[in-house]
Amino acid sequence: MSYENLQRSDIGPGSAFAFDNLRELDIFQDVLAGLIKPQLNEKVWSRRTKISDLLRPDGFNGNIDDIVLQGIEDPYERLVTSELEFPGLSIPRYFPAETPDRDFLDETTFGFEFRAIGSSSRGLLGLIKAEVYFVDLNPTRKAARKPKKPYVPQSDQVDYAYYDEERGEKVTVWAWKKGTPDVTLRRVVSRPERDEAAMAQIQNTGSISGAGGRGTLVGSMPSSNYNS
Repeated sequence: MSYENLQRSDIGPGSAFAFDNLRELDIFQDVLAGLIKPQLNEKVWSRRTKISDLLRPDGFNGNIDDIVLQGIEDPYERLVTSELEFPGLSIPRYFPAETPDRDFLDETTFGFEFRAIGSSSRGLLGLIKAEVYFVDLNPTRKAARKPKKPYVPQSDQVDYAYYDEERGEKVTVWAWKKGTPDVTLRRVVSRPERDEAAMAQIQNTGSISGAGGRGTLVGSMPSSNYNS
């Protein structure tokens, strides 16, 4: 399937995409972002760290190939309940489980399991696993910290607050009025892990996708096969 023909409905839970290498994934990430957020500010988005840099385990300098992205069921729920480590990010703080816009976030969050084969001149080194999420924050923005100066809403914003019992504090939410274009799309990537034990499951084929790369849509794939 070419990127030009890719639809938003193709990237939901159960979908799976195969790539030969991380360079292809860098390109595909921008395609995903455009499908999830049609009003995306491409100039701002292009300044982000490449996703390939975030998916390389610490201290790993080998090759990362034969990549599969598997769509996650109920991605926002999985994100807010995840026990994985997300470097530099507090999930409860930035993505609360209880929020007035939970229904919206459930519909507009997309998540993927990342699986790839790590190798070097010595051969296969292990399965690399991570989770990748794209969270569309429109129509709300949550205050990350208390502003140093009183916050003055823009003319196209309204603000309200609710009490977060778990955090024991009031959380201020700034909501964009209906019809206001927003360019806010958050990408969240868990710390990639190497799973050497899982390699025993793919030694016979040397592949986890069973299909050529270049963003090939390979259909539904069981998410537990390589997630031991």
